[in-house]
Amino acid sequence: MPQTMRSVLDGEIESLPPSAGHLVVAGPTTATEIESHDAGDEIDQLLTKLVLGHLPHDFKQDKDWGRQAERFDGLKVRRKGLQIRTRRRKKMVNHGSWKKFNASLVDPANRFSVSVKNMREADEGKVAFDLHCRSDLKIDGRVAKWVKGVQLYSLSLDGKARVNLAVTVELETVMDVTKFPPDLIFRPQATAAHLEVDDFRIDRISKVGGEVSQQATSWARSAIEEKIEAEEAKLVDKINADLKKNEKKLRLSLHDAVSSKWSKVATEFMPEDVQEAMRSTD
Repeated sequence: MPQTMRSVLDGEIESLPPSAGHLVVAGPTTATEIESHDAGDEIDQLLTKLVLGHLPHDFKQDKDWGRQAERFDGLKVRRKGLQIRTRRRKKMVNHGSWKKFNASLVDPANRFSVSVKNMREADEGKVAFDLHCRSDLKIDGRVAKWVKGVQLYSLSLDGKARVNLAVTVELETVMDVTKFPPDLIFRPQATAAHLEVDDFRIDRISKVGGEVSQQATSWARSAIEEKIEAEEAKLVDKINADLKKNEKKLRLSLHDAVSSKWSKVATEFMPEDVQEAMRSTD
């Protein structure tokens, strides 16, 4: 049985098989767990897939690895008749602080948590909520110091962290009255996304300690955060593009919408005509 995780309201992690698409939806005062047999399960699974798919799964930072500089390499002597000419020879040698780091999610298919929090009314009859995804991150790297071709030290490090993705979503709900009973169409749009790393810890650094060890830890964290920041800038557009591709999955019959636990939590924030239609079907 694979190790799995699930989310709860206070952010602690427990056990949940993500393949079931379970979410915990936080209403104003209560939490409702979405079960896999729920009528709105396809929407729940889409939300889970959405946030997990946009959590960076693996990346590397190695722009400083392999730096070189010129070094004096003796004189080249040429003799022409009675004239002797010399020219300085140079060669490229390793130089500077070399750093490379790799980070990857630990078993992302099974070890993650997703939750829906802070469901609230937004402008123009929309529902707003925050999607939170958390997963463990494995980090490994190497650091070396070179001075004009001479290696002063080389070390490797292993560590871990937790990466968090928070996405703010505004959800418009409309009825397709061309059908009877009408369908409910959900139109979500991501308005903001934030990635961050916490619980950062280096567990092992080989061969050296002291100030070099502290610098390596600082370099590793800065490298990971730099890559996370670069990913964050593209997230909103990527998420909305995926939502556009999945429009057909965001349509429920009125009967299924009424029986969906997810919809029951959100109903009080929906437009009056939608609420009235759902009450008349219940």
